Amino acid sequence: MVEALQIPLPSIEEQRKAVEAVALLDARIAAQRAVVAKLRAAQSGVVEGLLSGGAHAMAA
Repeated sequence: MVEALQIPLPSIEEQRKAVEAVALLDARIAAQRAVVAKLRAAQSGVVEGLLSGGAHAMAA
């Protein structure tokens, strides 16, 4: 029964394009995660500085 089931597959070129698109998305995600990590580290530094009295918050 399973032998009679036909599953259409995209051409090799279409498969390559799909793989390339996913790889580009993976690269963008990795880059964004790196930016978020840097921003979180900066935020932690600012908060730590404010809480320790090392930096003064600007008066509003």
